[in-house]
Amino acid sequence: MNIMDVQTLIDDGWTVLTPNRRLARRLAQAHAERRLAAGALAWESPRLLTWRVWLRQCWDDPRLAGRPALLAPLQAAALWAEIIGGDSTTLLLPGGAATTASEAWALAHAWRVDLDAPEFGDDGDSRAFRRWARAYRARCERDGWIDEARLADAVADGLAQGALAPPPRLALYAFDELAPQQVALLDALAAAGSDIAQLAPPPAAGQAWRTDPPTFADELHAAASWARAALAADPGLRVGVVVPDLAAARARVARTFDGVLAPRRLLPDGAAGPRPFELSLGPPLAARPQVHGALALLEGLLPGPRPFVLLSALLRSPHLGAGEADARARAELELRDAGRADWPLDAVLQRIKPHAPAWVGRLLAARQALGPGAGGRTPGAWAARVATTLAAAGWPGDATLDSTGHQAVAAWHELLADYARLEAVGLRHGVEELVAQLGRLARERVFQPAGHGAQVQVLGLLEAAGQRFDRLWICGLDDTAWPPPARPNPFLPGRLRRRLGLPRSTPEREAEVAQRLTAAFAVAADQVVFSHARRDGDAELAVSPLLAALPRVEVAELLEQAAPRPAALFAGAPLERFVDEVAPPLPPGRLRGGAARVGDQSACPFRALAHHRLGAEPLAAPAQGLDALARGNLVHHALQRLWEGEGDGVARLAPERRRAAVTLACAHAIVRAGERLGDRPRLRAIEQARLVELVERWLDVDAARPPAAACAVEEKIEARFGDHELRLKIDRIDTLADGRLAIVDYKTSQKLAPGDWEGERPQAPQLPLYAAALGAERVAALAYGKVHIEGCRYIGVAADDGLLPGVRGLGAEAAAGFIDGAAAAAERLLRQHVAGAAAVDPLDQACTYCGLQPLCRVLEREDGARSGDDDD
Repeated sequence: MNIMDVQTLIDDGWTVLTPNRRLARRLAQAHAERRLAAGALAWESPRLLTWRVWLRQCWDDPRLAGRPALLAPLQAAALWAEIIGGDSTTLLLPGGAATTASEAWALAHAWRVDLDAPEFGDDGDSRAFRRWARAYRARCERDGWIDEARLADAVADGLAQGALAPPPRLALYAFDELAPQQVALLDALAAAGSDIAQLAPPPAAGQAWRTDPPTFADELHAAASWARAALAADPGLRVGVVVPDLAAARARVARTFDGVLAPRRLLPDGAAGPRPFELSLGPPLAARPQVHGALALLEGLLPGPRPFVLLSALLRSPHLGAGEADARARAELELRDAGRADWPLDAVLQRIKPHAPAWVGRLLAARQALGPGAGGRTPGAWAARVATTLAAAGWPGDATLDSTGHQAVAAWHELLADYARLEAVGLRHGVEELVAQLGRLARERVFQPAGHGAQVQVLGLLEAAGQRFDRLWICGLDDTAWPPPARPNPFLPGRLRRRLGLPRSTPEREAEVAQRLTAAFAVAADQVVFSHARRDGDAELAVSPLLAALPRVEVAELLEQAAPRPAALFAGAPLERFVDEVAPPLPPGRLRGGAARVGDQSACPFRALAHHRLGAEPLAAPAQGLDALARGNLVHHALQRLWEGEGDGVARLAPERRRAAVTLACAHAIVRAGERLGDRPRLRAIEQARLVELVERWLDVDAARPPAAACAVEEKIEARFGDHELRLKIDRIDTLADGRLAIVDYKTSQKLAPGDWEGERPQAPQLPLYAAALGAERVAALAYGKVHIEGCRYIGVAADDGLLPGVRGLGAEAAAGFIDGAAAAAERLLRQHVAGAAAVDPLDQACTYCGLQPLCRVLEREDGARSGDDDD
């Protein structure tokens, strides 16, 4: 039969079953279009259902008196987890084992696997599964439950016993393969008097090609461009794009298709209306802002210190409380600048209350509504408390929700209702288990907003089954992915899987299924394109053997075939290039930022512009304990305190006195760390001990340095360079007996070398800038003081041996030439900066910790240079 035959059956009142909801909706839409075209104003809703929904409706028939209660999938999963968790077998990931065992149970019933078969003794996994399956079945029989895996058999039994009335006419449409359990139910329906039909979609008499863009990113861009070109040539076309692993690639697919089909959505003020395309697989429900806010609130109310990332999300969420957005944003920045990775909630609320009293009041009310975390409650009781807690916090916010927002809130309430049903299996949870369960459920649940019938449909393989299009593009079919690799269920014995030919069990079976799908896709549209990337990173990819016989075409030829007129129109359009990488010069005067201006100018001229002229700074990310910068500051503070208290000779003091001085200086530095260490005495003690040991090791090295005529620490100087002044702070300046200078900069990094000061754009121009400020001709030594737990030493250049321990003299002339050249390079960088040089031109590795990539968009430029290489 063809598609018109299906519509005729629908018109005649047949019940039509489809393998997925999307195909059922498509058939319903086609039926509605036909009725409207015929002039109808109203009509009876057609019976278009998925197999799974139809089975549930059969089981809900009130004539089935005394039937077992049907377990919802979430209830069945909880029961599997309880049985496996109570088993004596020690499992690393019991949650994953429960999911896999549930899948094995479903496969066993669908494909008539005998759990008493001798193959179940082959290995420990299958023996464990049989033990769990028997316990699961016994629990269901004891409590009067049945699950979806056995529902088809139960419906068949109801038909055989006359307890269920068979549907008069039932058609299965676009089912690629039927399991033995489904076949048995269809036989039972036929025996009970049902008229059964099985239909396949009609083939399209079209053409099929293959193409091979360089990378997967290029492949997506080509598919989106092809869809755009096809619609430009004929706006009435229906275009499909199939991405096999759409769930994993969804974010990239959305970005690519937005960029090609709706580029305005990528702008900060882009339109928030419906996209001109639809993605069949939605993101996790937890990714919706309303649900993310709800989960963040519940997790934030748990006892104990809360991570800064979580508190930041709470403060910034527009879905908790009303108003005070600016005050909450300022409070979030204060917490961020404090540098702590976790905070007690009470300390945060006390700190924020002066800024956002209403928000704090709502959080306190929410915490009271949730109640104490001790003890356990049933899922039903917790669901009610969660609803009350969110209402007390003002969730989902006072802003008007759009359609997607309303659907997300409704999906959250459905999730709470599903969680409450776990009460039926006798579970009790503490508050931590409650929050963990809701978070897991929200991450696992796909949120697919109601579609608006876009003409471009982006689908996964299963969602595309049975669909018909005017144009169809199938991505990702290289020789490693198509046929897909077998993924057998490990809880079903290998010999049994192969004997019964279970799905995903062997490469041969996967090849057979892939061959059928390839043939079906080739006739699913008038024009069909199969594609694969030529490489994945450094790996070279080849065409799937299932596609090798198709004619190969270039992407440009496909685009020309889809819409030759627009391509020809734009081919001769004049282009104007405008390079804007020079800012206005800086006026004379003092420049804030010190040596960091020159360091940033060297690393990337745009970074210097963004940091020091535009005031752009990446948001700080608090670390657990102290980060590298904070630990480096501790060393600087401790050494400064030592020099100021004991003078140049501190390294040569008697051991007891030196130890006491070091301990006191380090304690003073730890106190200055303040909130970064928080109220954690053990962490403070660990950092204190580490710092004392590190400073002592440095003083052991410094004890070999000859005394200086004068020594200045943390010296602040006003340095003039042309019409501009910089305020610099130099860690240490030693004035030697002959009046020359030795400049030392303390560093706690591991990789340090004088090579950092060489070249037109030295990687570390800070010390050369100090030399230029003090007069390079006066400088006899330029060195890092490396203060690192794996080795402390001086690293640098000096005119003579012995000026600094371990630094070999280059000779007066060579040292002067090196220092003069480095100082001149630092001055040139400063002149370039004040002149406005601001090109996006980073040194190697300069972007790693920059944080300004969204502003300079250097990654986009690099992606373009690599022809769209993967950026995930």
